Amino acid sequence: MAIEQILKACFSSLMIVFLGTLLIVGLFLIIRAYQLKATNFYYIGLAWSTEALAQIINQVTSIPESIYAIFSKLSFMLIILFIILTFYNHQKPKKKYYILSIAFLLAILAWFFAAFRTTSQVAYVINRIFDFIINSIALDWLAYCCYITYRHIKNSTIAQWVKMRYKITFIFSPILTLIYLILIFHPYNVPFGDETNTQSLIFYALTAIITFIYGISFAIAWVFPRKFNRKFSKKRVKTEEEIDEDKIMDLIKNQLSTRKSNGDH
Repeated sequence: MAIEQILKACFSSLMIVFLGTLLIVGLFLIIRAYQLKATNFYYIGLAWSTEALAQIINQVTSIPESIYAIFSKLSFMLIILFIILTFYNHQKPKKKYYILSIAFLLAILAWFFAAFRTTSQVAYVINRIFDFIINSIALDWLAYCCYITYRHIKNSTIAQWVKMRYKITFIFSPILTLIYLILIFHPYNVPFGDETNTQSLIFYALTAIITFIYGISFAIAWVFPRKFNRKFSKKRVKTEEEIDEDKIMDLIKNQLSTRKSNGDH
């Protein structure tokens, strides 16, 4: 077996771990949404489950690019809805729905060019650029919201493992957008990860490494191991079972409101 094939097999294993992690955590969040009756968690859970299933089906069956693009864009629209419901639910709807409308328009344009990307190099590049912009809106906005929230709650009495979730999310979410930046420069009409094309194989390797890192950090952020919960929660008055996720969100909102009323921005 050639060294290129061995390398691709190794990188493919990293991609499988990423997709498996994404699917498992997505389903976990859907279950948590049902338990907590929290609509926003349904959106983030459905987002990652949809993205993972779309990529898995695309790899196994080679579905048309236009069909795959629908599910891929849907997942990132769901992330934007999660951001709005979680971080902007108490604000006036005008600004947040402007952003949602812009993202939706970009998603439609990206889908349109995805249908022609195999027949036109210009359509291919435009589709990749739109992909990058849409995913940047979703993931970088999520990172920004988590950063602002973490900055306001890091010295509060909110559980340390909750603070860690926001910290991990704002650090690692932007790295996933690097993939879509890389793909803009992927060779036209060359299968992704083609062993006979050095540039494509390098891009595949970078994508596999980035997604693997993100997948592990994502799992740590959302499905925090119980022993680490206890480790980071020693100074808490209440245990994790005594403070549900929805109550924690209320505590965070109260903390943010208190700091803003005190002039701490």
